Amino acid sequence: MSLSELLTPCLLLDRGIMENNISRMQKHVTSQGASLRPHLKTSKCIEIAEAMTRGHSRAVAVSTLREADYFGSHGFSDILYTVAPPPGKLPHVMDLLARGIRVMVLADNPQSVEAICDYGRSASIKIPVLLEIDCDGHRSGLSAAPEAVIPLARTLSRSNGASFAGIMTHAGGAYDCKSIISICQAAARECAVVDHLALQLAHAGMKCPVISVGSTPTAIFGEGFERVTEVRAGAFVFNDLTMVNLGVCDVPDIAISVLTSVIGHREQANQIVTDAGWTALSSDLSTEKQAKDFKYGLVCDGLTGAPLDDMLVVGTNQEHGLVGQRHGRRLDYQQFPVGRLLRVLPVHACATAAAHGSYRVTDGSTNILGEWKRVGGW
Repeated sequence: MSLSELLTPCLLLDRGIMENNISRMQKHVTSQGASLRPHLKTSKCIEIAEAMTRGHSRAVAVSTLREADYFGSHGFSDILYTVAPPPGKLPHVMDLLARGIRVMVLADNPQSVEAICDYGRSASIKIPVLLEIDCDGHRSGLSAAPEAVIPLARTLSRSNGASFAGIMTHAGGAYDCKSIISICQAAARECAVVDHLALQLAHAGMKCPVISVGSTPTAIFGEGFERVTEVRAGAFVFNDLTMVNLGVCDVPDIAISVLTSVIGHREQANQIVTDAGWTALSSDLSTEKQAKDFKYGLVCDGLTGAPLDDMLVVGTNQEHGLVGQRHGRRLDYQQFPVGRLLRVLPVHACATAAAHGSYRVTDGSTNILGEWKRVGGW
């Protein structure tokens, strides 16, 4: 099938760009003394998971138990579930463990630790737990103070229903950095926080088998990972315009795009109307606080993928995308007849990919190599 035969909107994946992104991340992390635990929350696809773990450990991270089911059924048996489960999800965790899939879960408060220990004890199974540490005030996690972490680690270590598997942190604050230097500082801080806690746990007589850090920006710019056991990252597999602004990648390194068709013109507003609205692109505006605002996505030629004169998706409705020129120059509507194919590069790859059920895989040309399914749900 040729790209021009596809019905729009649909999600395109350039396999060559993806493979280059994977190779770059793997080489950097291993050169710094750690192993990469790819986060599959971005791709949610078995073919991509296989590519991300080729030649390396098949240890992966997921963001939903549905993903844990899916990848576990395809032979991935070392899985870190990176969202702390409420008590109602613990039976699902137990089912995965009973099937021989080692799923580590997170906890960052005494109530969660108690619930996990109680459930594991009642089910006669030990649930491996990582304590999540807040390294930068970005989201969730325990205080990095030893007095907040050590008592919970000791409770897990002594429990008949859980085991203390280690500690993890996520430098989500790196996405707010304004320079590569500040990302490097965030990466160093991320590692230093867990390294210090691991030493304090050792002094308290507790082993810390897993010391896990990660975010795509800090993974690609971090150094000295020999102090941790693993680095998690996921968005790097596709990259996006947020990563371009952070200096993680360049526009040609973005592996996914949304193929869309011109369906009309709004000449009074100097806009083109397409059939890719927020249901196809997402309404994520992650770049609006960064150095360069890409609105809802950068518009490219549909067949070649080349960016078009700084054209952006400037507005979205549910099924309509509104395309304009960044600096307001008048559009030549003869160049954009109804039916012309365009591509939109994503602001946030995870959010855009989540809007679609599959990838149409290309070889960098207009040839479609196949269709790869995504897993959805929670």
